Amino acid sequence: MLLRTTTTPQSGEETWSRPPLSISGSGMDRPSTRRSRRALRYTALATATVVVGVLTYLILHELAMRSLVVEGNRVVISTVTDGVFEDFIPLRGRV
Repeated sequence: MLLRTTTTPQSGEETWSRPPLSISGSGMDRPSTRRSRRALRYTALATATVVVGVLTYLILHELAMRSLVVEGNRVVISTVTDGVFEDFIPLRGRV
């Protein structure tokens, strides 16, 4: 604990004393500011809207990356029959 010295003007003597202690509760005497329920509701609604929007964007972006657009004249439609399944996909590439 730090001690401080003071000199009295009448006697010229130095005296040692403790620093003044803070008054208990003095920092808590200011009123607390509380948000209204309306502000909390709007904040929660805005946060939920942003979260839903971001999730929707991510899901739709992921689905768009997995889709393939095919011209209608390249699609072959026929009746279903039992038989050997042959999968043929013509691709061109350069390695």
